[in-house]
Amino acid sequence: MKKAAAVVCSLGLALVCTACSPQKPTPPTPNFIAWSQETGPETSPKRVCVLPFTNQTDKQEIAGLVRESFAAHFSIKRFVDAELHEIDKELPDNWDQLPARSLGQRLGCQALVYGLVSKASRTYLGLYSGISLDAGILIVDTQTGKSLVEESYSTRFRSGGLPLSLIGAVPSVILNLRAITREQMVRAVDDLARHLAAAVPDLPEVAAGDNAAGADGAVSAASAGDAYRVQVAAFRSSSEAQQAVQLLHDEGYQPQMTPANDTENPWYRVVIGPFPSAAKAQQISFAIQQALPFSPVVKMFAAR
Repeated sequence: MKKAAAVVCSLGLALVCTACSPQKPTPPTPNFIAWSQETGPETSPKRVCVLPFTNQTDKQEIAGLVRESFAAHFSIKRFVDAELHEIDKELPDNWDQLPARSLGQRLGCQALVYGLVSKASRTYLGLYSGISLDAGILIVDTQTGKSLVEESYSTRFRSGGLPLSLIGAVPSVILNLRAITREQMVRAVDDLARHLAAAVPDLPEVAAGDNAAGADGAVSAASAGDAYRVQVAAFRSSSEAQQAVQLLHDEGYQPQMTPANDTENPWYRVVIGPFPSAAKAQQISFAIQQALPFSPVVKMFAAR
């Protein structure tokens, strides 16, 4: 269990340091930049495997929920997808004792995502109730064993109200005891996983037929007919997506809400664009991230 213990310890330290800090844009580490630019049969394509998350809470299903939600948000990035059921089928019982290189060879992955859910609690204090979730991820290069990304996040959901009279106190308490529903827990999990996934840098985007990049490694423009867009966020409910659209309108942007109906439970994506270059899209993405509580992702869409 030395490998698993080391991962848990590393993630635990990150959680202690950042649990109460607001999320800020996370620049790529030198290890991630070097890894993302490697080419060759053993390093490309960049297939990333999300391993089962370690659970330090008394909620048995919470680690699985956070892992599944993280994988869903992570899948919009330019890494090669590795289905969770395929990963689980190939994992040996002692997978948490194996070095990253051995797991990478077994799973055919260039990087591994280790996850830790350290807190999952529901609190009832008089007229107030809330959910607290803490989790962290550690992404490791399977060739070198080096850390590529280390991030943690804490999400807090609260509900409650101050009654206008003593008569209203008891009903308020009863309502708050019922307020923390499974749906709200799923929303808290989604918020937690979305922030963790957003903290992982994406691979550099290369336009079709164009291998020339600038000094910063970014392609200067999309290929003919393609365009860059900023995906601001993705939501399970259309009402939440519409609220995000309104926030962006208030800041002077022209967002669009586009439902993705390719799954049984559709997502509602809020996007802005198109833009003629990745640099312009990144500029807008950074401005939104500084002004609003979103973690946008720049994506290239082919013309239809």
